[in-house]
Amino acid sequence: MTDPRMEVDALLRCPHCGDCPYMVFRIQNVNFPGTDREQLLPTFHHQLWPHPDHPWSSPPTTSWKICCPTCGEELRRVAP
Repeated sequence: MTDPRMEVDALLRCPHCGDCPYMVFRIQNVNFPGTDREQLLPTFHHQLWPHPDHPWSSPPTTSWKICCPTCGEELRRVAP
């Protein structure tokens, strides 16, 4: 089996200070992982990770309002 696709879907940028502490990755789902029936699915899930420039960024406290760890402003989703 080939590896699941993983790509940057978006960056989360602060409109106030311009900081970009998080990235959103799009990762292909796998059915029956680790077995001989393992197969790639046409669906994807999303994963929030700290941006490489900000590895110290702590995880957000809520999933519905992700804020800048520097100034507290709500982050905006932008194209990578």
